[in-house]
Amino acid sequence: MQATLNDLGAFKRSLNLEIPLEEIKPTYDSVYRQLRRTKLNGFRPGKFPKGWLEKRFTEYMHVQATEEVIPKYFDQAMREQEIMPASNVSIKEVEFERKAPLKAVLEFEVRPDLELPDYSQLKVDVQEAEEVTEAD
Repeated sequence: MQATLNDLGAFKRSLNLEIPLEEIKPTYDSVYRQLRRTKLNGFRPGKFPKGWLEKRFTEYMHVQATEEVIPKYFDQAMREQEIMPASNVSIKEVEFERKAPLKAVLEFEVRPDLELPDYSQLKVDVQEAEEVTEAD
């Protein structure tokens, strides 16, 4: 997996993920096998119109990529980069073909780096509470 982090501003980051074909091929093959078993009315099993299977593969693989594959590799990249996202990740771009690596561009916001002041020098005035009487 290749992960390239880009700075888009004060707190916004972009992550370009490229997942090699060897790592993503089992997912591609699984999706393709599921689609090959699909029954399409008016056609014998496995005998689809030209281009139908590839079109369905693109749609279904997009769902699989956004729900399962990309989050797994995004988490791994964040651990490697030692970054903690502060917002939900938005997937800006996803590229995949059956015989090519999966590429994705993700955008998210990070927490700001804050330096805490020296709080040991702060003084707090503690006031004694007055005793409550029966009349009060």
